[in-house]
Amino acid sequence: MDKPQGDLAKLIEQSQHDNIPARKPRGPGLSAWATAALVVLFAAVMIVPAALNLSLTGYAARGLWHELRGNNQAAIDVYMELVNVEADIEAWARHNFALGGGTGFTTNHFSIARRILMLERLYGPIDFWRMEQQMHLHQMPPLLAWFDYNRMPRRLANFAEQVEIVELILFDNTQRDDLPARHVLIYDSINLAGLAMQDPTSDEVGALLYALQNDHRHEWWMTSTVAQERARVLEDWPLLADLAEQAVARNPFDFVAMQRHVRALFLMGDESQALAMAEYYATTQPEVAPLMQLQRAEFSLRSNDENTIALTEQLRAQHPLQHGQDNSIHMSATALQGAALLLQGEIDQAVVLLQSYVEGPFLINEQLLFTAYAAFIAAAETEFIEHLTAPLHPQLQALHAGETTLHEIFAEGWGVF
Repeated sequence: MDKPQGDLAKLIEQSQHDNIPARKPRGPGLSAWATAALVVLFAAVMIVPAALNLSLTGYAARGLWHELRGNNQAAIDVYMELVNVEADIEAWARHNFALGGGTGFTTNHFSIARRILMLERLYGPIDFWRMEQQMHLHQMPPLLAWFDYNRMPRRLANFAEQVEIVELILFDNTQRDDLPARHVLIYDSINLAGLAMQDPTSDEVGALLYALQNDHRHEWWMTSTVAQERARVLEDWPLLADLAEQAVARNPFDFVAMQRHVRALFLMGDESQALAMAEYYATTQPEVAPLMQLQRAEFSLRSNDENTIALTEQLRAQHPLQHGQDNSIHMSATALQGAALLLQGEIDQAVVLLQSYVEGPFLINEQLLFTAYAAFIAAAETEFIEHLTAPLHPQLQALHAGETTLHEIFAEGWGVF
């Protein structure tokens, strides 16, 4: 039989091919299974570095969130935690992954840079420089030293330059005319602080303070401390209340400014507002609550309130003396109680109370020592004066000379607490 020709032959061949039974599909081969196993193993291994990096990112995100909310101190605390966590992760990864000198689990000193920037916002370059000196004295690496061999962020470079200028002025005695124009205000602010230490009420301090505050390059850290101290000494209580309130707004952990704000409100005659602010600060910052309790006890003393003794007794009970601890709250409460006894005419009781601390095993603070000396002078027990190695406080000298009274010292003006 002749073979089919042309299109007919193609159709017959296709038909024969279509009638061949299909083969069953084969499963994945050995290489596919091996590849899958490697992918799973790689993913499992990568979970560890992913988790570690996620941990670092979490701390960084928390710090930035606190910054966004304006809580610079909380951000500093988080960044300090991040430094320790980063070091622990680096050490663990180096030991377990054996990656040599570097592990990749690092923020490249992100936490150090952010801490410095937060401290800039809270304190300015002059006080920051003092902090750096303290770290050096305690044999700890200064924060800026982290960038001696690492790239410094551009935002940080300007502040680091300001800190360096402070160093030149205070250590190398660099003069104003030797500084670039953009840094002369740093020199003026350091000069202002020095003059204010001698007499914050002088005309020279007033003129320089005014010039700095009205310069378009003025920053708060240049004048804030001196302005508050000048207002305090001049007894300009409304101005001091305003300046201290501004300081707390910049730094919610400025406990000294909180005390100044509350006391200035009281001294300007707004006792209800002073008590309200003391309660507010104690509620929003639990760390300052004992100081605000002391402040309320002092207001009670100044108002000749019969509850003063009870308030101070309560504070002393809440903060008992402890070896190796900060006993300042207990000491200050004891000083207030001694002052209350003095103002009530109970001189002998005050001497007995305070002398037990002067002769006791605990290091007493300045307020308690001042009040004890006042009690000794009021009781005519002034033999201790002969053995003093440092001059007596001017107010105590005036009390000894009969030029002032216990009431003027403890219940008028700024006082000693």
